[in-house]
Amino acid sequence: DTNSGDVAEFIPVTEDVEPGTVLVIGPDGKLLTSSAAYDTRVAGIVSTQPGLALATKDGGNPGEEIVALAGRVPCKVDAGYGAIHPGDVLTTSATPGHAMKAVAVNAGGVEIYRPGTVLGKAMGTLESGTGTIDVLVTLQ
Repeated sequence: DTNSGDVAEFIPVTEDVEPGTVLVIGPDGKLLTSSAAYDTRVAGIVSTQPGLALATKDGGNPGEEIVALAGRVPCKVDAGYGAIHPGDVLTTSATPGHAMKAVAVNAGGVEIYRPGTVLGKAMGTLESGTGTIDVLVTLQ
């Protein structure tokens, strides 16, 4: 069992999503499940039990989901694109709602990650298949 320590915010979503799902910003500004690799619309991960929840309304938050924007949170990952180890940079994958290990690109002799696609860093290991690991959310 993981203890998350994330900062999360209630944000409108277009569908029912479960904790650990990677979300992107949709065309209407609402969040939806990620489904493309290296998506610059990446917004965060559906939180489990945030340490700090922003935009909480007295009457609840219908149509909204609590999304981790920073900190440590369990995340669905797919190691089918490459084994994931602690410290690996993560991005969206083509597997809906899952992150994958990001591969750096060479930009004038400097290895960089595609701007706007970084979701965070892996804090756990997944050698193959899909699963859930803790991720340090650091949107970039």
